[in-house]
Amino acid sequence: MKKFFFVTKNIFKEQEIKKFILSKKNQYKNFRFFSLKEINFTDSIPEYGNSFIENAFLKAEFFFKKTNLPCFSEDSGLKVECLNGEPGIYSSRYSTNNNNIDNIKKLLSNMVKNRSRKAEFFCVFCLKINKKETYFFEGKLSGKISEKISFKKGFGYDPIFIPENHNHTLSEISINKKNQISHRIKAFKKLIQFVNK
Repeated sequence: MKKFFFVTKNIFKEQEIKKFILSKKNQYKNFRFFSLKEINFTDSIPEYGNSFIENAFLKAEFFFKKTNLPCFSEDSGLKVECLNGEPGIYSSRYSTNNNNIDNIKKLLSNMVKNRSRKAEFFCVFCLKINKKETYFFEGKLSGKISEKISFKKGFGYDPIFIPENHNHTLSEISINKKNQISHRIKAFKKLIQFVNK
Protein backbone atom coordinates (compact mmCIF):
# COMPACT_ATOMS: atom_id res chain seq x y z
CA MET A 1 0.00 0.00 0.00
CA LYS A 2 1.40 3.38 -1.06
CA LYS A 3 0.49 6.13 1.41
CA PHE A 4 0.68 9.89 0.94
CA PHE A 5 -0.59 13.01 2.65
CA PHE A 6 -2.64 15.54 0.69
CA VAL A 7 -1.27 18.95 1.65
CA THR A 8 -4.46 21.00 1.54
CA LYS A 9 -6.92 22.57 3.94
CA ASN A 10 -9.55 22.90 1.23
CA ILE A 11 -12.25 20.40 2.14
CA PHE A 12 -13.84 20.62 -1.33
CA LYS A 13 -10.63 19.58 -3.08
CA GLU A 14 -10.11 16.81 -0.57
CA GLN A 15 -13.65 15.49 -1.12
CA GLU A 16 -13.24 15.64 -4.89
CA ILE A 17 -10.10 13.49 -4.81
CA LYS A 18 -11.58 11.10 -2.24
CA LYS A 19 -14.73 10.66 -4.34
CA PHE A 20 -12.64 9.90 -7.42
CA ILE A 21 -10.49 7.28 -5.64
CA LEU A 22 -13.58 5.59 -4.19
CA SER A 23 -15.13 5.39 -7.65
CA LYS A 24 -11.95 3.65 -8.88
CA LYS A 25 -11.19 1.63 -5.75
CA ASN A 26 -10.43 -1.57 -7.66
CA GLN A 27 -8.12 0.24 -10.04
CA TYR A 28 -6.32 2.26 -7.35
CA LYS A 29 -6.54 -0.13 -4.41
CA ASN A 30 -2.81 0.19 -3.68
CA PHE A 31 -3.02 3.95 -3.21
CA ARG A 32 -4.21 5.71 -0.08
CA PHE A 33 -4.02 9.32 0.99
CA PHE A 34 -4.48 10.98 4.36
CA SER A 35 -5.67 14.44 5.26
CA LEU A 36 -3.70 16.88 7.39
CA LYS A 37 -6.34 16.54 10.11
CA GLU A 38 -5.34 12.92 10.64
CA ILE A 39 -1.99 14.00 12.08
CA ASN A 40 -3.31 17.28 13.49
CA PHE A 41 -1.14 19.35 11.14
CA THR A 42 -2.32 22.93 11.68
CA ASP A 43 0.61 25.00 10.39
CA SER A 44 -0.19 27.76 7.91
CA ILE A 45 0.76 26.51 4.44
CA PRO A 46 2.81 28.96 2.29
CA GLU A 47 1.42 30.16 -1.03
CA TYR A 48 3.52 33.09 -2.17
CA GLY A 49 4.88 31.74 -5.47
CA ASN A 50 4.67 33.42 -8.87
CA SER A 51 3.17 30.43 -10.67
CA PHE A 52 0.92 27.43 -10.07
CA ILE A 53 3.94 25.13 -10.20
CA GLU A 54 5.87 27.22 -7.68
CA ASN A 55 2.93 27.33 -5.27
CA ALA A 56 2.36 23.58 -5.49
CA PHE A 57 6.06 22.99 -4.81
CA LEU A 58 6.13 25.38 -1.85
CA LYS A 59 3.25 23.55 -0.16
CA ALA A 60 4.70 20.06 -0.62
CA GLU A 61 8.23 21.13 0.31
CA PHE A 62 7.00 22.90 3.46
CA PHE A 63 5.04 19.87 4.66
CA PHE A 64 7.84 17.41 3.85
CA LYS A 65 10.46 19.46 5.73
CA LYS A 66 8.16 19.57 8.76
CA THR A 67 7.17 15.89 8.79
CA ASN A 68 9.50 13.91 6.50
CA LEU A 69 6.36 12.19 5.15
CA PRO A 70 5.65 11.53 1.44
CA CYS A 71 2.98 13.91 0.20
CA PHE A 72 1.34 15.66 -2.70
CA SER A 73 0.00 19.19 -2.99
CA GLU A 74 -2.00 21.08 -5.56
CA ASP A 75 -2.42 24.57 -6.93
CA SER A 76 -5.09 25.53 -9.40
CA GLY A 77 -7.02 28.46 -10.74
CA LEU A 78 -9.00 30.08 -13.50
CA LYS A 79 -7.38 31.85 -16.45
CA VAL A 80 -9.65 34.13 -18.51
CA GLU A 81 -8.46 34.98 -22.01
CA CYS A 82 -9.83 38.54 -22.27
CA LEU A 83 -8.33 39.40 -18.87
CA ASN A 84 -4.84 38.28 -19.91
CA GLY A 85 -4.97 35.18 -17.74
CA GLU A 86 -6.52 36.71 -14.64
CA PRO A 87 -7.29 35.79 -11.95
CA GLY A 88 -4.72 32.99 -12.35
CA ILE A 89 -2.75 32.21 -9.19
CA TYR A 90 -4.87 34.78 -7.36
CA SER A 91 -8.13 32.96 -8.12
CA SER A 92 -9.02 32.30 -4.48
CA ARG A 93 -8.08 35.83 -3.39
CA TYR A 94 -9.17 37.88 -6.40
CA SER A 95 -11.48 40.25 -4.55
CA THR A 96 -10.89 42.38 -1.47
CA ASN A 97 -12.82 39.99 0.76
CA ASN A 98 -11.33 36.80 -0.75
CA ASN A 99 -14.64 34.93 -0.75
CA ASN A 100 -16.22 33.01 -3.63
CA ILE A 101 -19.18 35.27 -4.34
CA ASP A 102 -17.10 38.46 -4.31
CA ASN A 103 -14.44 36.85 -6.50
CA ILE A 104 -17.11 35.84 -9.01
CA LYS A 105 -18.80 39.26 -9.00
CA LYS A 106 -15.49 41.02 -9.58
CA LEU A 107 -14.65 38.67 -12.46
CA LEU A 108 -18.02 39.16 -14.17
CA SER A 109 -17.75 42.91 -13.68
CA ASN A 110 -14.30 42.99 -15.28
CA MET A 111 -15.62 41.05 -18.28
CA VAL A 112 -18.65 43.26 -19.05
CA LYS A 113 -17.02 45.08 -21.98
CA ASN A 114 -15.43 41.96 -23.51
CA ARG A 115 -17.02 39.74 -26.13
CA SER A 116 -14.69 36.81 -25.66
CA ARG A 117 -15.63 34.63 -22.71
CA LYS A 118 -13.02 31.93 -23.26
CA ALA A 119 -11.45 30.57 -20.10
CA GLU A 120 -9.46 27.67 -18.79
CA PHE A 121 -9.11 25.94 -15.45
CA PHE A 122 -5.53 24.87 -14.79
CA CYS A 123 -4.16 22.56 -12.11
CA VAL A 124 -0.77 21.24 -11.14
CA PHE A 125 0.04 18.59 -8.53
CA CYS A 126 3.43 18.35 -6.88
CA LEU A 127 4.39 14.89 -5.63
CA LYS A 128 7.14 14.80 -3.00
CA ILE A 129 8.33 11.25 -2.36
CA ASN A 130 11.61 11.98 -0.56
CA LYS A 131 14.34 14.64 -0.41
CA LYS A 132 15.49 13.98 -3.96
CA GLU A 133 12.30 12.96 -5.79
CA THR A 134 9.80 15.65 -6.72
CA TYR A 135 7.42 15.37 -9.68
CA PHE A 136 4.78 17.58 -11.29
CA PHE A 137 1.54 16.68 -13.08
CA GLU A 138 -0.72 19.11 -14.95
CA GLY A 139 -4.34 19.16 -16.04
CA LYS A 140 -6.52 21.63 -17.99
CA LEU A 141 -10.20 22.17 -18.65
CA SER A 142 -11.24 24.58 -21.41
CA GLY A 143 -14.56 26.35 -21.49
CA LYS A 144 -16.20 29.74 -21.16
CA ILE A 145 -17.57 32.09 -18.52
CA SER A 146 -21.36 32.33 -18.31
CA GLU A 147 -23.04 35.73 -18.08
CA LYS A 148 -24.90 34.89 -14.90
CA ILE A 149 -24.30 32.89 -11.74
CA SER A 150 -25.88 29.50 -11.14
CA PHE A 151 -25.88 28.62 -7.45
CA LYS A 152 -25.96 24.90 -6.95
CA LYS A 153 -23.16 22.49 -6.07
CA GLY A 154 -19.48 23.12 -6.53
CA PHE A 155 -17.05 25.71 -5.24
CA GLY A 156 -14.83 28.50 -6.48
CA TYR A 157 -15.76 29.61 -9.98
CA ASP A 158 -17.87 26.50 -10.73
CA PRO A 159 -21.13 28.55 -10.77
CA ILE A 160 -19.96 30.55 -13.83
CA PHE A 161 -17.72 28.10 -15.72
CA ILE A 162 -19.26 26.18 -18.63
CA PRO A 163 -16.93 23.39 -19.85
CA GLU A 164 -16.30 22.95 -23.56
CA ASN A 165 -19.05 20.87 -25.28
CA HIS A 166 -21.40 21.40 -22.31
CA ASN A 167 -24.46 23.58 -21.80
CA HIS A 168 -24.36 23.86 -18.02
CA THR A 169 -21.89 25.19 -15.47
CA LEU A 170 -19.76 22.90 -13.32
CA SER A 171 -21.97 23.69 -10.34
CA GLU A 172 -24.98 22.22 -12.17
CA ILE A 173 -23.51 18.80 -12.85
CA SER A 174 -22.89 15.94 -10.43
CA ILE A 175 -19.46 15.45 -8.86
CA ASN A 176 -19.12 12.14 -10.74
CA LYS A 177 -19.66 13.88 -14.08
CA LYS A 178 -17.40 16.71 -13.05
CA ASN A 179 -14.66 14.23 -12.17
CA GLN A 180 -14.79 12.86 -15.71
CA ILE A 181 -13.66 16.20 -17.14
CA SER A 182 -12.09 18.05 -14.20
CA HIS A 183 -8.69 19.71 -14.62
CA ARG A 184 -7.85 18.56 -11.09
CA ILE A 185 -8.74 14.94 -11.76
CA LYS A 186 -6.85 14.97 -15.08
CA ALA A 187 -3.71 16.02 -13.21
CA PHE A 188 -4.34 13.64 -10.33
CA LYS A 189 -4.80 10.68 -12.71
CA LYS A 190 -1.31 11.31 -14.04
CA LEU A 191 0.04 11.39 -10.49
CA ILE A 192 -1.63 8.21 -9.34
CA GLN A 193 -0.71 6.32 -12.54
CA PHE A 194 2.90 7.37 -12.02
CA VAL A 195 2.85 6.18 -8.39
CA ASN A 196 1.29 2.84 -9.35
CA LYS A 197 3.94 2.04 -11.95
